[in-house]
Amino acid sequence: MKRSHVIAPLVGLIALASPSVVVARADTDRLAIELIESFNYTNIKDVHDRGAWEILRPRLRPKSSWHLYQLDNPDPAWLPGWAAIQAMRLDDRAASALIQARINKTWAVQCDADFDDYVAGWNAVAEALEPRLAALEAEPSVYHHKSEARAIVVELFKLANERKLWLSADSTYRYSGPYHDILRRIADVVVGRSELLFRLDAVLEPRHAAPLTKHGRSWGDLDDERKLFCGEATDLGTHRTYKAYRVYRDSRVAPHVRWPVDPAELARLRAAAAAAANPDRSVFARGLRLVEMLGGIKKTKTGGDYPQTPREHELVEQLRYFGGLTVKSATAAKLVLTRTDTIEFEYDCVDTDRVDRINPRDGRVSYVQRCKTGTGRATMTLELAGGPRPRDLTLRPGDVVSGYALITARDDKVSGTTSRQIDRITVKGTLHMLERVERKGKELGRW
Repeated sequence: MKRSHVIAPLVGLIALASPSVVVARADTDRLAIELIESFNYTNIKDVHDRGAWEILRPRLRPKSSWHLYQLDNPDPAWLPGWAAIQAMRLDDRAASALIQARINKTWAVQCDADFDDYVAGWNAVAEALEPRLAALEAEPSVYHHKSEARAIVVELFKLANERKLWLSADSTYRYSGPYHDILRRIADVVVGRSELLFRLDAVLEPRHAAPLTKHGRSWGDLDDERKLFCGEATDLGTHRTYKAYRVYRDSRVAPHVRWPVDPAELARLRAAAAAAANPDRSVFARGLRLVEMLGGIKKTKTGGDYPQTPREHELVEQLRYFGGLTVKSATAAKLVLTRTDTIEFEYDCVDTDRVDRINPRDGRVSYVQRCKTGTGRATMTLELAGGPRPRDLTLRPGDVVSGYALITARDDKVSGTTSRQIDRITVKGTLHMLERVERKGKELGRW
């Protein structure tokens, strides 16, 4: 009796080891590997919708004794933790790991090609713009700086659009390399060359300039740049390829699969890139600071992220905009502008018996007033010394101009009668920069 119990299990073991069973298992193993290798980063829609094992199982039709996790490691380079996956003894995790490895492997090849295309594209943009950038750097006129810098930025975005070089809006890598270098050279000219309070937003919108203060940098070693590019693109995509899809539903799978860029290596490279993009050394920060101080950016807190220097504070306190003034006289040393406005004002006002309003706080009653109306004339004269002017434009009496001036003195005088008042305002200062010149209704220049 006891012997029969010993023989029965032995018979079962012999049956499991029979040649037909071994062949069946080998066929299923081969089919499983073929199916796994048929996947790449472009054909995983069904995996996305249904899950890896739910896609593989109907095609394999495995017997109850066969398990996917029993496979020998089909790709040790991309499945370094296959033994740990096998130890989990779960086919769904094994399927996720196997397909994730295929996605990562094929996506990495594509990302390498995308990086080469990205570098070649931005180098071509830089080469195309180099003559204009060199001319801008050699040009002494601030008026030419503003108009030409704006034109170069427009051309930069046009060329990048044509070559489809833009990475995701969430990407930090997009602010590195030639894109940063070109805009840095422009900012060095229009912002960093002098203490002129140049409005950077006239050339580059703050939404484009602000990230450059944090992430802007030149490229370093291209092998490291390739890792940074593909490491970030794994989650955000490149300029022409979607991100690497993550198929696993359990986070315990991820550490056992090789990724296009090792996470620890990527963290090290990102830290190095962040150190190279120190905002304290960025001219973009100064440009944005000046825009904020001049009211071009909505202020959320005094000074914002761009603390002003004492000299900048002094200049901003003096800076004033003037618009629609007529040239009275113009010499190399002095520019006199004037404008006369007709004004109306009320005087000799008396209360009537009609209630205008009642103050809800103290109950005080205000009455509608009856006033006399007077007319007058207000004349402003702006006397400006020095300052830069467009070299290709000579101002003439009668020209209408707008711009900025650094004000040093103001004198107000009022004369006339009660009903006819004459205001004379004389302001003195230094021309900061002209913004617009119009002659006989025709615009001659805008900067």
